[in-house]
Amino acid sequence: DVKLWETVLTLFKIVAASARPQWLVVGIYQTTFDSFLNAQSICQFGNGYIREKDKLDEEMLCNLPGDLHNSLISYLGILDRFKLRLASKTMENAVANSDFYVKLDDSCISFDVRVRFVRDSERKLVRRIMLSANFDNDLKLFSALENFANLIVLRKRLFKRAFAMRISIDLKNVHNETVNVVESLMEGCVFKNVDYAIHELRPNAQLRTFFSRHSNADLYLFIHGTFVDCDLLRSFTRPIQIHWRSSALPNQNLGWTIDDEVLIELVRRGHSFHLIPVVVMLEETILTLLKIVAASVRPQCLDVDILRTVYDAFLKAQSLNRTENGYMPDKERTKGEAREWDDTLKC
Repeated sequence: DVKLWETVLTLFKIVAASARPQWLVVGIYQTTFDSFLNAQSICQFGNGYIREKDKLDEEMLCNLPGDLHNSLISYLGILDRFKLRLASKTMENAVANSDFYVKLDDSCISFDVRVRFVRDSERKLVRRIMLSANFDNDLKLFSALENFANLIVLRKRLFKRAFAMRISIDLKNVHNETVNVVESLMEGCVFKNVDYAIHELRPNAQLRTFFSRHSNADLYLFIHGTFVDCDLLRSFTRPIQIHWRSSALPNQNLGWTIDDEVLIELVRRGHSFHLIPVVVMLEETILTLLKIVAASVRPQCLDVDILRTVYDAFLKAQSLNRTENGYMPDKERTKGEAREWDDTLKC
């Protein structure tokens, strides 16, 4: 166990200057390591270490507004003054290209800044700042929390004109106050995509107003649970991506579903459905859905379950036979009908 920080520095220099690969695994007391970092003007930041270029003095810290200082300390969990300045600088730089996440956390209310790597349009790995607001499950108490009020002040000061590639919102309890809180955090932020995860989708006029207000963004709706608000789904004026994330199987008798007429209406509006909890039981519905998706001018996904008996009846009604390469029309079909069906099934 190394007890002197000077020994740590000497060992680092020897290994760094070695002409051949060299391993050195030793134990270092935490206090010794902290003294070494402090002596070398190095501080821990994120998952690594960064060298201090200029120190933050007492005067600069005292000039920080009280609520801003308290918010940074509270929500970033940073007690060291230099780390505080680094975090603040990182947050200021994040406005150029950032993601903003609003999500639940069972243990704390926090505001976090992280760096992650994503693929751009050319599949190149690029760095992006991720801003994360973690909320306690008891959302009804948010407006009464003084610290949460400071978070909103911090959000407005540092990200008044922020650009977020994607805003991700994951909430379990959806009510008017929750939507107002999310709106406050998003105020002044320009974004391209919105991911909204809802764990129980129940009729909520405020939520519909929220989606209507942000209808220009590409919306990805993630539904956890077994309740479907068809009126909400009908309210979307632009095509959206709808993902169901339910552990229940679609063929279980849950006492809820989307009827064929509503499904056809939503698909005709251009919405995409992934893992939708619907079992199509009419062969006419299959035909209608196929034609709608085939005629769509933009990419559209429809993932539904179809009873085997209904599917076989549909194939028979359309004079289609299974083959190893797909489906082929019967010989008595005309060439025009065969070509039409071939194009439709490929789509």
